[in-house]
Amino acid sequence: AANAIGIVIVDSSQELIYPSMSGNNTGINIPGLLVGSEDGQTIKMLLNEGIEVTAELNSANRVHSDLYKGPDGLYILDKTDPTNVTVALQTREFFDFAHNILVDPLDRPFVYVCGQTTNNVDDENIGGIMIFDISNPIQPELIAEFNTTYIHDIEVVDRGEGLIVLYGCAIYDGDLYVINVSDPRNTPNLNNQVISVTETIASPHNTAQTEDGSYLYITHEEFSFPVTIWDSSDLTNLVQVSNFSVNAEEGTSPHNAMVKGYELWMSYYSEGVLVYDITNPITPALLGQKDTSTYTSGFHGVWGIFPYTNTDNVAYASDIETGLWILNLVGNQTITPSPSPSSVNVQVSVSVSPSVSFNSTIGTATNATSPGNTEGGNDTFMWVGIGLGVTVAIIVIVLIALVAAYFIYKKRVASQ
Repeated sequence: AANAIGIVIVDSSQELIYPSMSGNNTGINIPGLLVGSEDGQTIKMLLNEGIEVTAELNSANRVHSDLYKGPDGLYILDKTDPTNVTVALQTREFFDFAHNILVDPLDRPFVYVCGQTTNNVDDENIGGIMIFDISNPIQPELIAEFNTTYIHDIEVVDRGEGLIVLYGCAIYDGDLYVINVSDPRNTPNLNNQVISVTETIASPHNTAQTEDGSYLYITHEEFSFPVTIWDSSDLTNLVQVSNFSVNAEEGTSPHNAMVKGYELWMSYYSEGVLVYDITNPITPALLGQKDTSTYTSGFHGVWGIFPYTNTDNVAYASDIETGLWILNLVGNQTITPSPSPSSVNVQVSVSVSPSVSFNSTIGTATNATSPGNTEGGNDTFMWVGIGLGVTVAIIVIVLIALVAAYFIYKKRVASQ
């Protein structure tokens, strides 16, 4: 993560999050200049002395600057005892910094790294993909690489019949790569394992495939851009079929999407956390929203979401300004076809508010319907209102016709 200079292990059973862990008490706005902890202290000292600091984002400068200390590379932590996590390995042998690291979700002994950089200006590594075998966790072995272009984020899924693929977001090129990673040990050159390259609307940041592999959600890290939905049944020909957004007119931006069963969990920066029912994958229906941020746009609010916890319906969310949130989706979670299910609550820890809500020891907010939802909720009342209005109008017309007929009849009788 940008500006990260350490790792914090949090005991999720604790109800209090201390202010020092909230991320908003240092005066540093994220995203910002990526520096090591030593440089951070130097910059802070200079600023406190009233000295203006100018940072040039230039790889050559960072190599030769006496003030620069590069990131610390790869960390492997031993969490056998979660209350006493230790560093099993720390190395800069392969890279100094990486944007993302993914442990193989299919229980293979692999780790995937992307968006990596080194402190060596002569290094030809452009931040593609590295795959490590961690059968021996303290001796990772680099077994495969992809270096066609910079890859910002990755997802690995099992497509059946022995085919395992990696979706790679080439954020700066605007392309999505589908790469065969079924047997990386025997296919070390992943440049030759590309199944397809698909041009997206711009800046693909993250993907989330439905569990049956039929559809793929792509977030685009640009202001006012939507989440696009693709037919991914044919990996050689991905086709965009739909999209959705939340308050795009205000300059919002989606960040990460995660599929868990028939739910789509999203970290949506200033719009917080959103959960959708994707029984109908093309038209996601809102289940709940927790807006953790006071911002209405920009790179603020929730940028990380992790719903794959050991506790049902519990997810972790990281807010840039307010820190860690532990969210619990409660209520009736029986997934039914669209429109969206009626009563679902999302909370952290304490009470449950009516309708759709999230509660936390850090902050509280409710939102009965999301601006991005066009499927359920108030539409029912709208159609009931229209039905009642039409019925009343018909009754009034009939009454007027009967009164008119009565007066016409009396006039005719009088004239006779």
